Amino acid sequence: MISLKELAKIAGVDVSTISRALNDSPRVKPGTKEKIRKLAYQYNYIPDEVARGLVGKRTNTVGIIIPEFSNTFYSEIIEGLEGVFNQDGFSMLFGKSNYKTENENRIIDLFMRKRVDGIIACSISENSLDDFRKNKINIPLVLVDSFSNISEFDSVSIDNAYGVECVINYLVGLGHRSIGFIGDNIVTKDRYKSYESTLKKSSVNIQMEFIKIGDERNEEGGYLRMMELLGLATKPTAVFAVTDNMAIGAIHAIKASGLKVPEDISVIGFDDIMVSSYIDASLTTVLQPKYDIGKISAELLVKRIKSGMNKFNQNIILKPELIVRNTTKSPTCIE
Repeated sequence: MISLKELAKIAGVDVSTISRALNDSPRVKPGTKEKIRKLAYQYNYIPDEVARGLVGKRTNTVGIIIPEFSNTFYSEIIEGLEGVFNQDGFSMLFGKSNYKTENENRIIDLFMRKRVDGIIACSISENSLDDFRKNKINIPLVLVDSFSNISEFDSVSIDNAYGVECVINYLVGLGHRSIGFIGDNIVTKDRYKSYESTLKKSSVNIQMEFIKIGDERNEEGGYLRMMELLGLATKPTAVFAVTDNMAIGAIHAIKASGLKVPEDISVIGFDDIMVSSYIDASLTTVLQPKYDIGKISAELLVKRIKSGMNKFNQNIILKPELIVRNTTKSPTCIE
């Protein structure tokens, strides 16, 4: 790979002509452009995007903070991000946080050193946002799937309360009155509040022994929490898991115990990840428009980068949708 100056010397032109030609400037003759492009390819010349950004104040690079890559919920959001950023000529840098504040801060610091033009932060912690404020980081930030109601940054999220209301009202409508809750210590907070309030509105007793929350996440967490419920003398007739991954783990626990879904226990999840409709008994769940979340978030960030910072933030809340499949039915004996 050669430098810009070396390419200019080979082509017999000045450095500015090389830059204009490679940026398709009308100030350079078509024949000269073609010659320079061929030489750039022949000598493996690659423009230094960071150096260009130092001059032009933009690097056409955005940073994406993702809690975990193994969860297809986030991979579907990335699909939405990618379409917009590719169309607008932005490259993406990724950092995995594992839901840890120290990792989020380290990733933000790395992104700043890489001079990204903006950041998409998925499920970022309140502590990291506090640090963002304290350090007065002057860069566009869009929050995705935030666990807090933050009005001072652009954000895209779903109406969690509405989604859970749909779940509980649906189960109550089927005749369930013993409805268990499975969650983890990250996703649970907002969804539990709606679970509790909707049961109260429905005049259904909240049975605290049916609420199981732990540190383990995804399928493992769902399996372990369901096993705790199955160990009770009286079991719930239906279980709401705060994510599809946990619901899938719960279904495995029920089957391992010799029971059937939904004949013995109904199970319902939240997210509608890709695998949910393909498991043995396709999962009743709440669809989050994940691709749209990514697409809208990317559009917000690109608009903010191109128009500059201003005090008017957009907080977009999308409506989820209940998807009824094969893991729920009326209880065998109406209570």
